[in-house]
Amino acid sequence: MTNNKQKFTAMVKIPNESSKRDIDFLLKGDEVVLLTYRSIEDMVFFTEKKLITLDLQKTAEKKIQYMCIPYSKIISFSVETTQSFDLDSELKFWLSGLGEFGISFGRGTDIREIITLINDSMEY
Repeated sequence: MTNNKQKFTAMVKIPNESSKRDIDFLLKGDEVVLLTYRSIEDMVFFTEKKLITLDLQKTAEKKIQYMCIPYSKIISFSVETTQSFDLDSELKFWLSGLGEFGISFGRGTDIREIITLINDSMEY
């Protein structure tokens, strides 16, 4: 397993349809986007089958890095948050063959919604 510590920060929820066109080509058949989050430079989409990230790199070429992570590749995950679950939260994943991956969510994000989706989608 490589030590690929990728992290997306200050994500806030946005309507699914507002940016779905950015990832239509990554969706299979009738795959549905269930949750969408955005920061200034990044986007994260949770579909019914996978997690899709867009890293909007600030370079002269204005590159975008896309990453698709099937839920089946998630070995484990952890959540760091306050007891009330309504302040900043950090979700960390350990991925088969990729290492550690993290997403920080901004104030007001219902992290339980994301945890439930991932937990229901993981293979045990």
